[in-house]
Parts: sequence; structure tokens; C-alpha cells
Amino acid sequence: MEYIVGVSLNGLQLLATLWFFDGYFERRYHGSQFLRIAVMWLVLECIVLNLEASILSPIKVVIVPLIYLILNCVLYKGRFTFRVFVTVAIYALFSAFAYILEFAVMSALCLQREEFIYNKCLYVGTGLLSTFGMLLFSWFVKHSFTPSKVGYYNRTWALIATVFPASSILILLLLYTAISEQELQSSFAVLCLCVMAVANVLVFVLINILKSSTQEHEILVAVSERERQQQESVAALSVAYEQQRKITHDFRKHLAVMEELLRRNAIGEAFTYVSNLQESQTERIFLVNTHNITIDAILNQKAYKAHHSQIDIRFEVNDLSGIRISPSDCTVVLGNLLDNAIEACEKIPADKRWIQVSVIRVAVPDEKNGSVLISVLNPSVPTKIVNQEIVTTKKDASLHGFGLHNVKGILAKYGAEYIMIYEDGKFAFSLDWPDCPP
Repeated sequence: MEYIVGVSLNGLQLLATLWFFDGYFERRYHGSQFLRIAVMWLVLECIVLNLEASILSPIKVVIVPLIYLILNCVLYKGRFTFRVFVTVAIYALFSAFAYILEFAVMSALCLQREEFIYNKCLYVGTGLLSTFGMLLFSWFVKHSFTPSKVGYYNRTWALIATVFPASSILILLLLYTAISEQELQSSFAVLCLCVMAVANVLVFVLINILKSSTQEHEILVAVSERERQQQESVAALSVAYEQQRKITHDFRKHLAVMEELLRRNAIGEAFTYVSNLQESQTERIFLVNTHNITIDAILNQKAYKAHHSQIDIRFEVNDLSGIRISPSDCTVVLGNLLDNAIEACEKIPADKRWIQVSVIRVAVPDEKNGSVLISVLNPSVPTKIVNQEIVTTKKDASLHGFGLHNVKGILAKYGAEYIMIYEDGKFAFSLDWPDCPP
């Protein structure tokens, strides 16, 4: 019977922990696969903890948080520092819940610690009641909060915030020892634990406020970056249009001069005139032509920028005139990918700078929508990629990386698949973009 009760308590506590994790982290697995791992973990936990119903003891202060930290790493995605904070904080909070109820019962019935533990029905009933309280609280967290992206959590404040729940666990251990040795009244312990529980809840509230503030900041910077890309595209299109108008305006004059030179049979002078025209046009109006005015504008604008940075840029394109993807989304994705490639090339010697760009529309037979295959390949300094995120080495990481965040946000809207790879000194970003409206 004790075996069944122990397994049940551990299982309910594990469920409460997983629900709590669901409010702050994105799952790696879903459905039966997630369930199988959780059940296997419960078996391992029961063996390690020897089915002991007590939540707090000197050994478990280390073992239980470590077990749940490893479980979080296995089942969820997230930054390690934030995993540590949530794991330690949830252990401190659940332990406080359990001992508030336990010490309150001891105080109400005037029982000593040994008498309370000896009364199996009372002890188990109190444990079940506190566990259901944990489940209720975790259910509220699971349905009230949404897991955020990895970039929304800052390592520094996550580590600092961990100090408080870790201190709370130490105080819990001291209270446990004092109560066991009859050096402290249960009623006073309940008061201390209530204050600690409220304080730990407030830490989570403050963390969520800080997270929301960080999200709003990143969204504002992302919107600003997106607007900049669109303005650059419009400016490039305007410049190209103005240059085309000038050439069109002078076209008849040049034809008239050439006609007069040929009429006089001044072949040499005609060749000289043509050569002078070619030298006067230092840049071609269109380095690439996809028959899509928006894509042409952004590709040519970035091509001019690359040439000015002594970067050899090469394009592979086909007819993109019929694509149905939003023009503004194309501008942001292509603009950010090419900006990143240019920035990467500027960090290496000029004679090794090059960018290979492919934008190919693929029609799918017997289907309404095809896809647009985009890839950008360039040499780069060593780049670390973790979970399809580039680990920035810049001092203020919170102000960087929004270009790729914008790209990923747009691609997620279309259900596009992408991959980033760094290998043999080259960085590649490739994606398969469904050719359909968002």
C-alpha cells in the first residue's frame, strides 16, 4: 500500500512540475512520445528517491532539483540559465506549499514532527492535499502563460533571480531541522513559509513583467528593422526608375548622333562615341532581372551595396513575375539575408569576399501553389549555431539578431522550412517558401 501511495504522490508531483514547465518552455516532443519519456522518468525518480514521501531533506535539496533540471533539458527547449531558475524556483515554491500545510496541521493538532509522521492516514492525507494544491497552481500557470522564444530571456537576470529561490530552499531546510529538533513552534514556521511562498510567487510575477517588457522592446526594434528594409527597397526602386528615365530621355539624342556619324561614314568616330557612352555608365541599371519589380529592386540595391564593399555577388534566378508571396515579406526576407551576408563578408579579407544568391520559383504540377527556393551562401568567420539560432558575440546581444527574427517570423507565417549551416568556413541559409498568400 505504501508503495502505491509513494508512486502516486511522485507521479502527481511530476505532473504538476510538467504543467508548470509548459507555461515557460516549448516542448521538444508531443503526444505519446512525450508521455513515454515522462513515465520512464517517473520510474527512475522513484528508484532514486526510494519512494520517500517527504519532499525536503538535505540530500533531496540537491537531488530533486537536479533530476527536474535534467528532465527539463530532455523534454523542453530553452536557455540553460532560465531552466536553472525555473527548476530551483518551482522546487522552492512546491516545498513551501507542502510544508505550510504540514506545519499548519501539526500546529492545529498540537503534534510533534514524529507524531505527525507516525499517523500514516494524516500524513498521507496532508501530502495528497498539498500535491493537489501544486497541481491546481501548475494548471493555472500552464493555461495563463505562453512559452516565449529563447531570445526573450536574458542570462544575467535569470541567474540573479535564481539566488532568491535557492536561498528559500536553504531557509526551508533550516526550518525543517528546527521543527524536527523541537526548537521552533509550528505556527511560527507556517508564518515564515507563507511569507516565503508569497515572495517566490512575486519573483515569478516580476520575471513575467520583465519578459513582457523585453518582448515589447524586441518587437519595436524588429518593426523598426522591417521598416528600414522596406524604405531601402523603395529608395532603390526610385533610384533605378530615375536612372531609367534619364537614359530614356537621352536615348533619342544618342541615336541621332550615331545616325549622323554613320551617314558621314565616320565609323571610327562612331566607335569612339559608343566607347565614351559605355565608360560614362559606371553601373548597370539592373544587375539582375526576375521580372518582379519588388524583388528586382531589393536584389539590385543589395548588389550595389555588395560591390561597394568589394564583394563579388552572383545571382541565380528565373522568372518570378507570377509569385503570390507578399512583396513586403519578400523585401524583408531577402533584404535581411543579404545584409547578413554582406556584413559577414566585410569581416574577412577583400580578396575572399563573395556571395552566391539563388531565388528560384518551382512550379508543382497539378497543384495550385508552387514554392520559391531561396539560398544565400557566403564565406564567414566561425559562427556558432544552436537550435537554428546564431549565438551572437556582440556585447549588447539584446540589440542584435532582429534581422533573422524578422525572417523567421515571416517564414513561420507561411509554414516555410529553412535551415542554417556553417561548415568549412562558409555560412548557408536555405529555405523552401510556399508560393501562396500569407
